[in-house]
Amino acid sequence: MELTQNQDRHYVHLSHKSLQFDSTDSTAFYDEYNDEIVVHRNGRFFILSFRGDETDEIHLNYQNTKGNIVGAKCSPDKKYLIVRYSLRQVELVSLQTLESTQITPKKWPSADIFDVFWSQIDNHEIILSTSNGLEFFQLKKGEMKIKLTTSKSIPKSSWVKYNSDELIIMVGGGQQGNNLFIFQLASGQNPIIQYPTFEVDVAHRNVINLNNIFICRLYNVLCCLHIDTSSKRVIVYRIFKDIIVRSSQEIDLYSESVAISIVDNILVIHNVDTKISMIYDLKIPKFPFLNPLPLYLPPSSLSETDLAELNEKTKFDRLYARSWKYVGSNTIIDSTGYVWKICLNLPEISAAYIFLNEQKWSKKISFICYSIND
Repeated sequence: MELTQNQDRHYVHLSHKSLQFDSTDSTAFYDEYNDEIVVHRNGRFFILSFRGDETDEIHLNYQNTKGNIVGAKCSPDKKYLIVRYSLRQVELVSLQTLESTQITPKKWPSADIFDVFWSQIDNHEIILSTSNGLEFFQLKKGEMKIKLTTSKSIPKSSWVKYNSDELIIMVGGGQQGNNLFIFQLASGQNPIIQYPTFEVDVAHRNVINLNNIFICRLYNVLCCLHIDTSSKRVIVYRIFKDIIVRSSQEIDLYSESVAISIVDNILVIHNVDTKISMIYDLKIPKFPFLNPLPLYLPPSSLSETDLAELNEKTKFDRLYARSWKYVGSNTIIDSTGYVWKICLNLPEISAAYIFLNEQKWSKKISFICYSIND
């Protein structure tokens, strides 16, 4: 293998195709369950999504006449839309009849609503995350009615994360938001599995928020990644049904502003201030196992107008922009009108590792990379 010798050598790149939308008066929201982007523009809604190597756009037959919104998510069957207007106002809309009904907390009527999630688990199709805990609702589709089926009390709930691949909901409670409550949705007689509650170590007066926590599966082990801003480290917790274990592996951070992406079993930590991305594999003891490089921005992912203005300066200015929002496991929403997936340059990673590191690891990384690529 040979290392490529050009100025665009990279280990991580943005997808060669992007989702694009008119950013004028638009707001884009990430839908965790469907891995889609819901765009709201001038009262209209449309859905953007990646379908393999292709992109897709669906326009919804519904117009919002109630003003600004803070969130929107479509049901898995694309028959319903949930629109969040504020912490207290959430609406369920039938996209077939255009009927609507308000979604309000039933167990805790005065609670704020942080977020709403979809699932396909019977009797738990809609999940309401509130300042007092979680409420699970059954959707009676023919009647446009929802019924509270169960609830989970979480004292001083302040943030929520949802991993739809694992059907895992993680909620932060307590004064500092560092008491973590984990629930997994499942079919059968026990539809909600609760994991042990655990406490994340935080410095005095520091507060955990949803940008500090990442939940994922690495090498078939459920993990919680905590970005500890005080120690400038990523702390790894391994989550099992009966115990939560803090790993001895900790990842040093070299920037105060970071974001995390997961591609297969590889962690990508983006240093936003210094505009570089570092890749980590928890099975390889050297952190990071390759020298950091900037993300690569494929010209094919840009509009004709932006491509005509592209040069080395504009390319650098576009990378890690303040308009970027890192969502899901490996998605970036740019409020200027783009959505990308994070991708690995597997041949380059394999070649670089063999070139730079001990021979005993070269076969392993080559095998990992090409197995993923296949």
